[in-house]
Amino acid sequence: MTNAFEIPFASAFVANLAWFNGLTPEGQRAIKDSAREAIAYIISEADAINEADKALMLKERPNITFYDLTKEEREKFVALAAPAEKMFIEMAGPEGERLLVELKKEIKDLEAKSAE
Repeated sequence: MTNAFEIPFASAFVANLAWFNGLTPEGQRAIKDSAREAIAYIISEADAINEADKALMLKERPNITFYDLTKEEREKFVALAAPAEKMFIEMAGPEGERLLVELKKEIKDLEAKSAE
């Protein structure tokens, strides 16, 4: 099992924009607040969940080897994944591209914060 990304947990809340815009301001605020609370909870539990998942995998398949990519290997992995990103954008259209740009920015911000 290869760990390709040494970054903090990142999440995005995605909803149909027409549906979301049809909600009252109170409804929109409730959705945003709930998403923030859920993400905060997941972030607080992510390491424990990942370790529990890893332990379960090792129990069920003791011959699994876990490998963390080096920085150089990760850079190569990201470069090799570029065609998949391009295909996603072609399939998802402008809104999917916008969401991908936002997610990549969030990941970059989280990487910077974790380096501090």
